[in-house]
Amino acid sequence: MAGDAIVFGNLDGSLYVHDRASGALRWRFEVGGGDQVADWCLHRGVLVVGSTRGLWGLVPAKEPPTDGVLRAPAK
Repeated sequence: MAGDAIVFGNLDGSLYVHDRASGALRWRFEVGGGDQVADWCLHRGVLVVGSTRGLWGLVPAKEPPTDGVLRAPAK
């Protein structure tokens, strides 16, 4: 749980953020390249995501991705 969201990583290489009240998917972070999301934490407004590819720090965007998917840069 993070505020009004349910956040979880998956072995499919994505971190999912769902609305707590409705359960609807808000957005997801896709690590890509066959890598997996291991864990996450929220620290001072930064969503820190650990993966088999590395560590990512995500800060809130003014506008969410149009397709709902935030993708890591290619290797």
